Amino acid sequence: MSCDGDTYRCTAALDFGDGGWVADWSANVYHARVEPRAMVPVTRLRCDGDTYKCTANLKFGDGRWVADWSVRVHHTNRAEPRSPVRVTGLWCDGDTYKCKAALDFGDGRWVADWNVKVYHS
Repeated sequence: MSCDGDTYRCTAALDFGDGGWVADWSANVYHARVEPRAMVPVTRLRCDGDTYKCTANLKFGDGRWVADWSVRVHHTNRAEPRSPVRVTGLWCDGDTYKCKAALDFGDGRWVADWNVKVYHS
């Protein structure tokens, strides 16, 4: 998974077919001055080309809490130039209904976030 501060999109590579399939979605990318209160870690991330959703299992309560959001799923040309940066951590919050990705960039305080639905499955 990676995010790009130029296009304001995050991209997840999908373990499907020839390896050229990805899911991507819009995100806010910004420098975080102060670390917000603790969010819940993501234990598993899956994306589905039939429903056009990504689902994150959350390490919370009985383990049946999830966050999901709409994505675009498409085949990408591996020769495309890529400038996104690697995601080093992923968390979601049922109070703010956002997921946040820590980005491996600069001073380590760059993040991407996006709106999600959080619910008990």
